[in-house]
Amino acid sequence: MRWNDLVGQERTVHAWQRAISQGTLAHGLLLWGEAGTGKTLAGKLLAAHWLCLTPTLDGPCGVCRACQLREHENHPDLLILQPEETGKSLGIEAARQAIKALTLGTNISSRRVVWFPEAAALTSEAANSLLKSIEEPPEGTLFILEARSEEDVLPTILSRCQSWRILPLTEEAESKWLQKHKGMDSRTGDTWARLTGGALGLVLKSLNSEGDSPRDQILKWLKELPKWTAVDIVEAAAKLDKEKKEKSPHPIRIQVEEAQSIFRDLWVLAKTGKIDEVIHKDRQEELKDLTKLWQEENILQGIEYLNHCREALERNGNPRLWTEWLFLSLNRLFRS
Repeated sequence: MRWNDLVGQERTVHAWQRAISQGTLAHGLLLWGEAGTGKTLAGKLLAAHWLCLTPTLDGPCGVCRACQLREHENHPDLLILQPEETGKSLGIEAARQAIKALTLGTNISSRRVVWFPEAAALTSEAANSLLKSIEEPPEGTLFILEARSEEDVLPTILSRCQSWRILPLTEEAESKWLQKHKGMDSRTGDTWARLTGGALGLVLKSLNSEGDSPRDQILKWLKELPKWTAVDIVEAAAKLDKEKKEKSPHPIRIQVEEAQSIFRDLWVLAKTGKIDEVIHKDRQEELKDLTKLWQEENILQGIEYLNHCREALERNGNPRLWTEWLFLSLNRLFRS
């Protein structure tokens, strides 16, 4: 884990590095920004660098005792306090736990970190009980708080912290990063960047949590969809909708845009047979097989359905309902 892993935050990183080296880093830091912009990674890096026994300009060394303990989530001087379940509050007991920890000596070095990954979950009572500790912590203590916006944190807490916004990437920068580091073509990179608005973490979370890529999934359902029953359609839509809890944007939005390019390739192959003119050349055998199943008329109608579905989703249409509509409409092409 290195500072350059925090993509697009170079100015902030340089400021932190300078403050740490000069001993002027604020003892309370609020990291705020939209989901996927890198708040949690920033918090991890700050905590790791602060606790590392031999930090470098690139970040924590990764090999010292402190780094090894932290990697295995056993560092005794790193206290992470967050709700047990998403959406739950963080009450007075968590605050008391933090205050108690500050009365004890450190174990590895003279430094400790108290980290609240969901500062907005703090109740008023808990937050107010922490005010003095954040304002005048023991020497070597660093408080790290995360929130989506400054407004999510009580003004009394905010006034005692140095506030840092973790900015989203520009869509161009995000697309280029995905092309360079994830092997995406420019069209796919641009699609992800447009849908996530520069929140690179949302892309990486989606890519890491799925077994098959959106393209793999589409090629699979294009092959199977003509044989689906109504029950199959409902189940497929439900499965995609269930994934939304772990992914943003909604998986169907990614699949619709990817499917549009695949249908375009099917149309090119059906009309010209020229593989050099398709986008997905690396899947040409699968595309050729699909042209035997999807005839010209069905391909054109499928493109219209995809366009209609995409427009509806962009108007914030219900993804689950539009997924069912799309699958049902495409399936009916083979039953007329």
